[in-house]
This record gives sequence, C-alpha cells and structure tokens, in this order.
Amino acid sequence: MMLQAFAISLADKALAAYCSQQPMPPSLQRIKGATLAIECSDAPIAILIEVGERLRLLPLQEQTADCRIDGTLAALQQLKHSERLPELLKTEAVSVTGDVKIASQIGEALSHTQFDSEEWLSQRIGDVPAHLLVTAGKRVQHWAAHRKQTMEADVEAYLQDEIRWLPAAAELRQFSRQVNELNARCQQLSERIEKLTS
Repeated sequence: MMLQAFAISLADKALAAYCSQQPMPPSLQRIKGATLAIECSDAPIAILIEVGERLRLLPLQEQTADCRIDGTLAALQQLKHSERLPELLKTEAVSVTGDVKIASQIGEALSHTQFDSEEWLSQRIGDVPAHLLVTAGKRVQHWAAHRKQTMEADVEAYLQDEIRWLPAAAELRQFSRQVNELNARCQQLSERIEKLTS
C-alpha cells in the first residue's frame, strides 16, 4: 500500500509538470471538482483522478467518486483505445458506474499528453544544461536498449549452441512441420477408420 502511494505521488508530480506546460482543456474546465476512481481487480492499483486547477492523482481510499471504473489490469490497459469500451462492457471485463462522460473527458485529455522534458528542465536549470541532460538521458536509454538486445542474443546463443537447452529456429520449424504432418496423417487415419466402421 505504501509503495502504491509512493508511485501515485511520483505520477502526480510528473502530471503536475506536464500540466504546468499546457493550459487545461475547456472540456476539463467545465467539470472542475469531478472525480474518477479506477480500481484494478487483479493488481494493487486504486487511483482517484481529481479535476481541479489541474488533474491530480491520489490514492483511492474510501472516497466517493462521480465515476468509477473497475476491471482487470489487461482490460483497463485496453481502455486507452476508446473504441474498445463497448466490447469490454459487454464481456464484463470492465464495469463503469456513475457519469461516463467524466471518464470520457478525462481519458481524452490524458490521451493527448506529450511532456516536453527538455523545455520543463530548461525553465529550471537553463537551456544548455537541460539539452545536455536530455541528450545524455537519450544516449543512456539507447545504450540500455542495445545492451538488452545484445544480452538476449548472447543468452539465446548460449542456450542453443553451448548447453543445447533450446532448439535452434530451424530445428523448431522442422519439428513444427513434422507435428503438422503427423496431425494430418492422424486425421486421415481417423477418417478411414470411420468409413470402415460405418
């Protein structure tokens, strides 16, 4: 619970930084004071989104909300595609109670968030240091992604070639083809047996 509160606090600070760069959309200004509760049934995620002078993220406790969305983590992640909502509601993967328009307006506002970290940093530490910091961050991110790819390839090669725990891609394709052929023969044999016995 404490870890969740810390994560929500960090996310709220990031959202505050974004909101400091952007004016609040008119659709949200019209619903100031509205709240949206989101609770995940299979993960410890319970968030309250409050529309005030800016959007705020708070841990959900016993507060009442104008709209509430409950569902599994996988179903809630699909809500970023608004066209999926009717299907999710029909299959009961997600339940929505209260004013759905509030959820729709908050979701629409959040879907267009694009935070310019360099601009935000430049206001605090200056243009040159902000540019250097963001550039260094991108290089580290690129290096980490490259190292991850290299490590995955090295581990795969080790497991396939050195200790032979994993089959090579060609062996896997051959095995899959043989299984399909065996399946087709079994199907033919089953049809022949059925003809003979009828």
